[in-house]
Amino acid sequence: MHHAASEGHELVDVPVLVRSRSPLTSDPADAIIVALIARLDALLRVDKPALHRSLAPGVTQGGIGVIESELGFGLPRSLRLLLTWRDGLRAGALGGSIHLDYRLLGAAGIGAAWRAHPELFRPSLVPFAENERGEWLAVQTAREPPHDCGRILRVRLGTTEQDVRFRNLPAFLEVVVSSRGKFASSDDARRAGMRMLAAAREHRPSA
Repeated sequence: MHHAASEGHELVDVPVLVRSRSPLTSDPADAIIVALIARLDALLRVDKPALHRSLAPGVTQGGIGVIESELGFGLPRSLRLLLTWRDGLRAGALGGSIHLDYRLLGAAGIGAAWRAHPELFRPSLVPFAENERGEWLAVQTAREPPHDCGRILRVRLGTTEQDVRFRNLPAFLEVVVSSRGKFASSDDARRAGMRMLAAAREHRPSA
């Protein structure tokens, strides 16, 4: 059987990997984030192979369900797709900054931060990256007002102040990708992602 999640998978396998762990929809937002994840995966393999190797395999749907049960609500779709690509850093990995000095959190890291710092994240922020200075990037899941849902906030130990860093998770990934290499426009990303999703849906693992 073909296993798209194996180490050293090709770029074309990234949407297949995402599809195998998180059912895809026809939502254009899926296409955008899958395209960004695929581009980031390719850039890391070339520009930062040690970092790429230090990233853990993606979370299964069962793992997503565990963290959602702990949080008490469903993860944003974009974060689900990111976690199905890579589950943060492997145990014992050093460094691993993906943006500035921020490291990606896996499902376990999200749960640990949520438990350790309820004053920062509850009731509706989901941390997905952290640094050594007591700062996190978190996705806002509150829907009041609706247009605020999905924003990426920076939260810090010792203060209740929060500042908006990105309009959403795809915007964060586009900045990360752009900082590591030239990336096409959002329209190009959307078209590329739609092609990847179409290819992923046509993929049929052989026995």
